[in-house]
Amino acid sequence: MTTRWWSQRFPPEGSAASEGIRRQLGTPRLDPLAVLVREAAQNSSDARSGDHPVDFSIFLRRLDPDARRRWSDALLPEPADGGSLGLAACLADESSVMLTVSDRNTTGLGGPLRADEVGDDPDFVNLVRNIGEPRDKEFGGGTYGFGKGILFTTSTAGVILVRSRCLWQGRIQTRLIGVALGHSFQAEGVPYTGRHWWGTTGGDGVVDPLLDDEADQAAHVLGLPPFEGPEFRGTDIVILGANLGRRLGEADEEHPRSVEEAAEYIASAMLWNLWPLLSAADGARPAMTCRVVTDTRTLEIPDPVTVPRLWPFVTALRAIDAGDAKNIVRRQPTQLTTGSFFAVTSVSPNRRDWRDTAAPFIGPARHCALMRQAGLVVTYLEGPALPDDDQHYGAVFRSSRDADESFASAEPPTHDAWVTDGLPELDRRTVETAVRGIRSRLADIAAVATEGTNTVATQPPLGHLAQRLGHLVAPTAVSQPDGTNPSKSGRAGRGRRPAASFIQPPLLTLLDGEPLVVAMVEVADSAETLWLTAEAVVALDVGNEAEPPTGAASPHVVEMQSDDVRVPGGRVRIRPSDPRRWTILVKPVTDAATQVSVHVSPVGDNA
Repeated sequence: MTTRWWSQRFPPEGSAASEGIRRQLGTPRLDPLAVLVREAAQNSSDARSGDHPVDFSIFLRRLDPDARRRWSDALLPEPADGGSLGLAACLADESSVMLTVSDRNTTGLGGPLRADEVGDDPDFVNLVRNIGEPRDKEFGGGTYGFGKGILFTTSTAGVILVRSRCLWQGRIQTRLIGVALGHSFQAEGVPYTGRHWWGTTGGDGVVDPLLDDEADQAAHVLGLPPFEGPEFRGTDIVILGANLGRRLGEADEEHPRSVEEAAEYIASAMLWNLWPLLSAADGARPAMTCRVVTDTRTLEIPDPVTVPRLWPFVTALRAIDAGDAKNIVRRQPTQLTTGSFFAVTSVSPNRRDWRDTAAPFIGPARHCALMRQAGLVVTYLEGPALPDDDQHYGAVFRSSRDADESFASAEPPTHDAWVTDGLPELDRRTVETAVRGIRSRLADIAAVATEGTNTVATQPPLGHLAQRLGHLVAPTAVSQPDGTNPSKSGRAGRGRRPAASFIQPPLLTLLDGEPLVVAMVEVADSAETLWLTAEAVVALDVGNEAEPPTGAASPHVVEMQSDDVRVPGGRVRIRPSDPRRWTILVKPVTDAATQVSVHVSPVGDNA
């Protein structure tokens, strides 16, 4: 196997210089790592194969001396004659980080190996060779094909390594190639674009990828993520010498991110940008699963419905999917449904952790997540603040299938805004009508909340109650059929799986203007019929108030719901074939935190 770097000359008819490709992204307002997550996940989502979720992972690792030697043996010498990339210095630096973007359950990068060859689904040449190819998938996320520039700008050397397993001409094929974006230069009177490729040289001198056994052998030597089986498809993109960005310190001074800080930021960016793909209602499979892996830690991205700051947005999108949303309609020159809108108000959580590191706003949510049919968040449009900082609201607007192309046309290369300048008249009207309608609805939410604080004196003071509910999750309890409580002391008890577990922590929510505590539990599969019992009591600083004082109000379970089943009170019988996820609605009391507990027990023979 002989490999080398090949540098592209400017052809007589002209070509794109590397500097122009780098500038296509402009100056994103988002953190570069967030742009990387968005662009890479968008491509992986568009390449989904079959019904299984896309497995989207990002690996961060530093190479030990032996690994650096293997990489140097494979990729050096780097391009010369003015095309130096700084690759040798990158591979010699023990602090350099290799960032690998990996997807599985995708189609891989198939199609022809050369840009001048015709074939179906030319994904390989669109990523590796071409620039600016239009989107070729209906309702796909990509629009311009320039977003891949972030792969090169994240590398301190401008170098990536691409390994993909795809289906080509009826068989599985593995491909491995290096791509670099340096600076245009001249050598011996010949101008070069600054673009370089690493691989095997064909008869015409142009580099092609290593294929099949040679590609697999090289990938094994370099330590790339393995494939689970010979028919498994997907893609790995290694960014050499990744720039992990900077974080703000306590005094607002900037510091380079450590690997662990970068991992947490990337994981949070996955949550806030990809949550529509990561969550699915009623036990359905999500479109994508995500994780971030370092040498010392794996961050599995949780179901967004279990993240309190994201819960209103997830709930709003599920309402849209269920057909409960209201449409925003463009009336002129012809009537067109631009998209659907829904909003949810609930208590703003007090605690912050790594999941909030890449949150696009500070403080309580008062935003609408904008998205197209592709299901990725474009941006969060800010609305008016609520009068009570202990409440927040999250809304979702999703473009309609008929109007989706208008919103796609309004996106810049980074897909993080809707910009109407320069759009055709009908597209501009469509987008502007939608944005005006969204802003109007967000203003209505704030106005109703403001009126409520001035006129409803008999309602529970939600702000004070919200502060008390900051401790709500801790006292929540789950009991097994044998009566044991695995949640006590924070231990599950000898590896035993709870018969029921909270998959959405209790949150105070306004439903039809009434404050209710809403929680969701999942009952483990069982061959026997079970009772699921939910109870609500006042949570005290120590223990709880099972028996309220005479004449005092107490919280109580109003209803339990699953799919189309609604059962009043706090007890429901669950047969083996019945739904396993149940939503619990609790009426709280004024000025007290509410503890919600569930208990699962077998139904007796005579029950």
